[in-house]
Amino acid sequence: MYYNNHCLGGFKTKVAFKFWNDGATPWYKCVSFEGMSQGTYKFGHINEIMGVSKDTKKCEKN
Repeated sequence: MYYNNHCLGGFKTKVAFKFWNDGATPWYKCVSFEGMSQGTYKFGHINEIMGVSKDTKKCEKN
């Protein structure tokens, strides 16, 4: 996944990525990105991201 964080002052941005376990149960992985940075992030064995959100409260349950 490619990211580009334009936040000034070096602020981190935390993002929740939504995936499906068995086609019915979603799970979330949160990743933080440094401000004023860009690059790629690899999710090991994951093939498809189903959604992206800044609501990271759901990651605390996983």
